[in-house]
Amino acid sequence: MNLQLLTTMMHFEVDAANPLEEVTGSNIGDEDIPVGSTFTAITKTQVSGHIPHLTCIDLGVAASIRLTLKNVEFYGRNIEVIPQGHTAKLIVEGDGMDTLISLLQARKAREHIFIACST
Repeated sequence: MNLQLLTTMMHFEVDAANPLEEVTGSNIGDEDIPVGSTFTAITKTQVSGHIPHLTCIDLGVAASIRLTLKNVEFYGRNIEVIPQGHTAKLIVEGDGMDTLISLLQARKAREHIFIACST
């Protein structure tokens, strides 16, 4: 019998990041992202068109990273997950912050940047 392990990617939309390894944004996925998760990719999308005919174009993986989620600040308190559908401030550790900051600084109008990890 051939069993395949299915993994899904969880995406955190990044609004801002700084050299202190702080990232702010939103968990746009259907699952909570737990402390200890490792983000392995930066992905991008571009929105085109006008309301009500908007199209989201997947621009794919912009860079590989390895940022481990160390802390989640949610409404002024520390919690163990980034709740689905909510904003939060993250503290991360690892490789890729410089790349993330550079991509944020260079992003174009209507471009969205995400960090992704697998379940």
